[in-house]
Amino acid sequence: MKRSIRETVSLLLVLTLSACATATKQPWAEVIGDRVAVGDSSASPVQFLAVDGNSLIGAPAWVQMEPGLRALTLATERGRKPAPPKSRVPRPPAQLVPSVTLALDARPCMRYFIQARHDEGLSDRRWRAEMARIEPIAQCFELFPQLAAPPPALDMPTREQDIAVKTP
Repeated sequence: MKRSIRETVSLLLVLTLSACATATKQPWAEVIGDRVAVGDSSASPVQFLAVDGNSLIGAPAWVQMEPGLRALTLATERGRKPAPPKSRVPRPPAQLVPSVTLALDARPCMRYFIQARHDEGLSDRRWRAEMARIEPIAQCFELFPQLAAPPPALDMPTREQDIAVKTP
């Protein structure tokens, strides 16, 4: 029986995706940095430069990681010098505003929303990392029923959180 190239590619794609879906053998945690409340002028998105000192390619705004105590190196684009108008090449993450390191005790199957909080009236280059929201990852709790029931989502109040932040 002859198969078309389209059928073969479709079959390979389905097999690859199903292998990726079943590859997770342990619970995970996620951090997201690109969600900021509308109308909050002192908050801005963050990008993740490194986890536990291991650099991340492309400074993503979403990272899946193993649970446990993690050191996240973050940066924000707000406050950096604008690129020249004719520049078509995006700046590398190293040219973002000064980075901060956030210590996070990531719990299994939990998603953490982190944002940058800038000092109003001062230089936009001064900022701190702030936890905006914590929520359970439903798919993770379904895959690992041995974990306790998922806690409800928790919106964090707008104030400095009880998380350790250090600047280089």
